Parts: sequence; structure tokens; C-alpha cells
Amino acid sequence: MNLAALDRLNDLSRSLKLDALLLSDVHSLAWLTGYAPAIQSGPNPFDAGPGLGWLEEGELQIITSDGDAAGFLAQGASVRTYPGFTLDHPLDPVEKQMTVLDELWHHISSRPIRIGVEFDMLAAEPYSKLLSSCPDATINKIDHDVKILRQLKTASEIVRIRSACALCDVAQAYVRNRAHAGQTEIALWAGAKGQLEIEAGERIPAYPEFVAGPRAGNVGDLPSTYQLQSGDCLRFDLVARHNAYWGDNCATVFVDEPSTQLKQIHQIVLDALKRGIDAIKPGLPAAELDHLMRDYIIAAGYPSYPHHSGHGVGTAYHEEPRIVPGNSTQLEAGMVIALEPAIYLEEIGGVRLEHTLLVTVDGHDLLTQHFHFN
Repeated sequence: MNLAALDRLNDLSRSLKLDALLLSDVHSLAWLTGYAPAIQSGPNPFDAGPGLGWLEEGELQIITSDGDAAGFLAQGASVRTYPGFTLDHPLDPVEKQMTVLDELWHHISSRPIRIGVEFDMLAAEPYSKLLSSCPDATINKIDHDVKILRQLKTASEIVRIRSACALCDVAQAYVRNRAHAGQTEIALWAGAKGQLEIEAGERIPAYPEFVAGPRAGNVGDLPSTYQLQSGDCLRFDLVARHNAYWGDNCATVFVDEPSTQLKQIHQIVLDALKRGIDAIKPGLPAAELDHLMRDYIIAAGYPSYPHHSGHGVGTAYHEEPRIVPGNSTQLEAGMVIALEPAIYLEEIGGVRLEHTLLVTVDGHDLLTQHFHFN
């Protein structure tokens, strides 16, 4: 359990004068408990959906199917379970989840109560059950409040993110050392994914943007059967999850000798990224950090990239703070952010470079090590 996170959540509840919180965001539950259920095979047909959290009088209870209970219990969480897979009865996980919620909320059914709710990932059935169980409740939306709490990482969270970033670095090294003409994107990615899981010793949720040649002139796509050719650039942006936390990095490598223009834009993007990283310090507004990188690329004569300059990384691979124009959020020590400026040239190729780093009291600490600036 992340007891520091639980303390922050209880402080939030008190500050908003709430009696209880209903948590439905999978990233919030991972942040609080340190456990994230497997996602590689998609939604579990034996579950009523992702787990729920109920915080009342300082105690957090996780409502989940018996299939995921062990993972939460191993992290020290208090768990209420409903049967998931069964041979003896029809599969009806939603109805079984409702039975658990009935029991959980019976004691507050006749009381006026103020409840904070994460709505963004909440299914209709649990919310309907909440309204019918607590007809006198006042409901407050708390999604944004909780996301802001998740911005600042504890020491134990940073250890997990650093570990996930190290796995991303392993995959980048594999691709850098094996990219050659004639190989397909999908074959190269398959090898990198295998190496990633061998290094971790387990299955790893991972999402790649893996594009080469003219395909790299677009913002991104999944690996395809495109065959690498001499002179191509290959852009590999990877997020991978380990122990409930994500790592994130991106590199652009060349197959044999690239064109002068591709080498030039690689250097410009590298310089823009270094400019951003060197500026990192507590108090720096996110929008100013965005402009430092974005304006450098525009001043070099290239168009602005059509995405953020960076984002937070934690139990979600894209979270607050977002490094975008107009965001007045100031960096704080303990934030983990990824920076990723880019240049895209249609029909030619494109370069994006990304490092994930920890904001410290006196600057930053690089968490990814897949390339260096010298």
C-alpha cells in the first residue's frame, strides 16, 4: 500500500468536507495499492469491470473479483471480493458485484452523506447502485482533484518508475543494435518485446509507436510489415509497465547512412530536448517549458509538432502535469515527466526524442538512459 498516497487522499476528503470517496480510475487504485491487474488480453470476461475503491473513515476497501484479489492482498490492501469465473453457476459478475456493494453501503442507506466520486471510468451499474443505496447522498466529482494528487511521487514510486524506464532502455538498445535493411518493423518489434519480457522475467504490458522510412513522417503508428531500407530513419516510442508503473522513452535511429536533412533535424530535436531538460527546476511553468522546446524548432525553420512537449508518467503513461501551451502548472520536486519534442517531414521521415526525468529540488534526475547528449 502507498500509505503516503492514502494520507493525501484522506486530506483531500477532509478539505472538501466529504464523508466518503468512490474511486473507479484504475490508475488511482494502482497509485493507492501498488497493484495493477493484467491488461494484455483486454477486458476480463469474468469481471464486472475494473476494481472499485471505497474510502470511508480513513479506511480504503477494494471491491474486485476473486481473480484479482491476490494481487491487491499482496500489497496489503483490504479487499471485498465477488465470484468471477465459476463452473457451478451462470456467469453474472455484475450482479455479484452489486451484492457486495449492497452489503458495503447498507449502513449509510438512510443517512445524508457527502460522497466524492471518480466519474471518468465509472460504469453505469455501480453508480446506479450508489444512488439507489444512498438516496440522500450529495455527490461531488473528484477526478481532477485526485489526478493532481498523483503528480507528486514518493520515493517508492520513483523506484518503480526507474525500473520500468530501465526496461524501456533495454528495448531501445535491442532495436538500435539490430535495425538493418530488409528487416520488417513488426519482426524487429517482436524481438524487442521478447527481450523486454526476458529482462523483466514476466509478461509486460507495452505499447510501441514503431515507424520507419516515410511512415516516420507522421506522428506515429503501430509496427507494420514495412521493410527497412538503407537511409531510413526508424522512430521507436515505447511505454512499458512494470510493478504497476510505466516507463516511457523514444529514440530515432538510422539504417546505414541517413540523408543530410535527416541528420540535421535529428540534431535540432536533440538540441531542443536538451534545452528543455537543462531548464527543469521547481517553479518553472509547464507552458514555459513547452515554449522552450517548441519555439526552438520553429526558429530553426520547421513547423510546430502537433502534440504536447511532454507529460507526467506514473501509474498512467500519460498524466498530469501536461507540458502544453497555456498550462500554468508549476513544476515541483517529486514530479516525473517525459519530454518529447519532434520534427515531422511528410514523405521523408521524422525525428522524436524523449527522456523521462524526475524533477528535483535543484534540477532533475534522468530516469531513462537510452541515449546521451555527448
